[in-house]
Amino acid sequence: LYAILISLLCTSESLMAQLYNDGAEITIQTDAFVHVQGDFINQGGIIFNDGLIELGGNWFNTVMTNPLNPGSGEVDMVGTDQTIGGDFNTLFNFLSLRDAQNLSLDATAGVENEFNLNNGTLTLNRNTLHLLSPLSTALSSNTGGILAETTDVYGFVRWDIGTMTMGVYRIPFINTFGTSIPTSIELTGPGDVDTGYMLFSTYATNVDNSPFPIDVTNINLPGNDAGQRMVDRFWIASAENYNSSPTANITLSFDDMIETGGSNEIDLAAADLEILNWDGVDTWSTLESNANSLPSVSTNNLSQYGNFAIWSPLTTSVIDRNKLVTSSIYPNPSSDVLTLEFDARNSEEIALYIVDHLGRNVRRSSSTITTGLNKLSVSIRDLPNGSYQLLLIGDNINAVESFIKI
Repeated sequence: LYAILISLLCTSESLMAQLYNDGAEITIQTDAFVHVQGDFINQGGIIFNDGLIELGGNWFNTVMTNPLNPGSGEVDMVGTDQTIGGDFNTLFNFLSLRDAQNLSLDATAGVENEFNLNNGTLTLNRNTLHLLSPLSTALSSNTGGILAETTDVYGFVRWDIGTMTMGVYRIPFINTFGTSIPTSIELTGPGDVDTGYMLFSTYATNVDNSPFPIDVTNINLPGNDAGQRMVDRFWIASAENYNSSPTANITLSFDDMIETGGSNEIDLAAADLEILNWDGVDTWSTLESNANSLPSVSTNNLSQYGNFAIWSPLTTSVIDRNKLVTSSIYPNPSSDVLTLEFDARNSEEIALYIVDHLGRNVRRSSSTITTGLNKLSVSIRDLPNGSYQLLLIGDNINAVESFIKI
């Protein structure tokens, strides 16, 4: 074996072509800076990197798992289109993209402290980015993003959150068009196992919502195909190795320009979108959700993880966004009588529908409204407790309000 010592204080060493390490022990001391213009191919040696490696080509690790010394040093990817690959995985301490380059994974890449995308793109290619730090700062970006989807398959971001009790964890996913569609979770309660971790992914589907995620068998809600009312994308947020999973507020984003179109009947203007959670067997269930600032939907105090989708209980065949008026409903929550208040341009006969959280019409009534301010009283005494929507449908007016029966 050979040993190579690079001890350069505030100076640099430039290796213009490829660097092959065929079993040597390489030491890059603190404050040393090594620039490799081509590929770095490690074929068996340990690299004690306490300084900085700038890499203009690809990183290939072909013989041993994690050849870099843990807890020290930094690797900056400074090329254009680069790959981390080889037959064995590599654990980096600090890893960063210098600017707007594209980095692809052909093997699992672990990052012990922090991975900074800056303005670059990471394509997972069915592989896993493994973040070992439980801190929410372990993954950062400016305009950069992570592409999890690749031709009907997907890779994962694994984050070893463990028993952390606070923090907003943001995964800056993008789609194949480069649109930002981040997923984020805000922890509200810790998991119970130090070695617990979260797996995150997302991928676009065809207009019929195929292919389904692994272990998902249908998109029925309930008993009826809900594909026309589902956003053409699935999300995975899985809590692994916990006895009791952490609780969190989760926000899922999508591209409303392409993932709600086609034959879908989704009414974004009604802001009624809900997150769906697969039970792991055969059923989707709706979660109490908020369409805060489209195109993203959130749900709070989540403890059941796995596969997620987004759907619209209301369809464009029911709600005409061109007829929507500003309205309010109060008191909300309520156990007795609601008041729906709105302004109308015309006098007409309207229909009032109450729709439950599964999109089923549970009540229909009619009323006459007049030009100007209207206040309609709606009794909800006999409804089971839960989340509902009140729809006002007329020839010249539509209104939609969500409410909770307590």
